[in-house]
Amino acid sequence: MLRVQHFHDKIHFMKKKAFEVSRLPLFDGISADALSPLLVCLAGHEKNFSKGEIIILEEDQVRNVGVTMEGTVLMTKEDIWGNQTILAYMGPGDLFGETFAVRQKDQNSFVSFVASTDCRIYFVSFDRILHTCHKACGFHHKVIENMMDLVSAKNIRLMEKIEVTSKNTLREKILTYLSIQVQKQQSNQVEIALNRSELAGYLDSNRCAMTRELSHLKEEGVLDYDRNTFRVKALPQ
Repeated sequence: MLRVQHFHDKIHFMKKKAFEVSRLPLFDGISADALSPLLVCLAGHEKNFSKGEIIILEEDQVRNVGVTMEGTVLMTKEDIWGNQTILAYMGPGDLFGETFAVRQKDQNSFVSFVASTDCRIYFVSFDRILHTCHKACGFHHKVIENMMDLVSAKNIRLMEKIEVTSKNTLREKILTYLSIQVQKQQSNQVEIALNRSELAGYLDSNRCAMTRELSHLKEEGVLDYDRNTFRVKALPQ
């Protein structure tokens, strides 16, 4: 009886997990029932990370693609002097690690991925996404299609980063970043995923200089802010 109960409990857990994972954009268009065997095929597994914990360290070999279920993940790069730059950040539903997993000869990462908050990450084997197994599981092509959409969206965010950091002054960088957020969220009041230190790193600045510039913009009536909420009030002259 205990074995039978354990079996039923395991089946119930797998169905519950499949339902939760089915809401991730990577598995969009795939029902929870169809997803259960597919997750086994893709060697899917979940792992929790605490705030500040390294998920993938620079030079680590990357074989799995990570999908953020909860929290925010930072893509960072450190130079030889120890200065760290935030290249991108991934929120719930976003993909990371795929750039390095796809490489056949050298799958080592040249950036690090760090948990900006407590995170829940779902990992799947990149090789198993691209190559169907002998079971010929359905929906493989749908997963690949979804993955390409997510990679495209991520590339757009990297282009946004280039747009922001290409500005000449810190003031222009802040306003460009907020302008992008206003356009994406379609509101003059926006929530950002980065804290002050992380935002400074994303802008290629330091926290003190950025805080001063934010204060100036607030005094001029251009914007207002409270923690991670920003409200663009007027166009700068």
